[in-house]
Amino acid sequence: MRTFEPDGYAREPSGGAYLHRGLEDLQELYAHMFTNDGGIPLEHCTLTNDGIRCAIEYNCVRWGVTDIPPQAGVAVYERGSSGLLRAARIYDDVEPSAVSDTSVG
Repeated sequence: MRTFEPDGYAREPSGGAYLHRGLEDLQELYAHMFTNDGGIPLEHCTLTNDGIRCAIEYNCVRWGVTDIPPQAGVAVYERGSSGLLRAARIYDDVEPSAVSDTSVG
C-alpha cells in the first residue's frame, strides 16, 4: 500500500461504483482480489510511459491458483507529485475467480 499516495485510487473495469480511494479501501480491494491463494500473474506485452502516466498491455493467464484462458487488458498508472501512484485504472474483461470477484457480496 506504500506504493499509493494517501488519497490514491484504483478503478476496476466496471467503472464508478468500483472506484477504491484511500489506503484502507485499497487494502480491502487488493486483499479481496488476492484471496484465491496468490497473485494475478500477467504476461506483459507493450509499455508506454510519458513520465507521469504509464500504460501496460497484458494478458491475464491465471488468477491465484486458478488457470484461466488468456485474456487481454490494459492498465494505466498515474504518478502523483510525490512520485507515488495517484491512480491505477484497469481496462479489461478478465473473469476473476468467484472468490476474488469484488462485484459479488
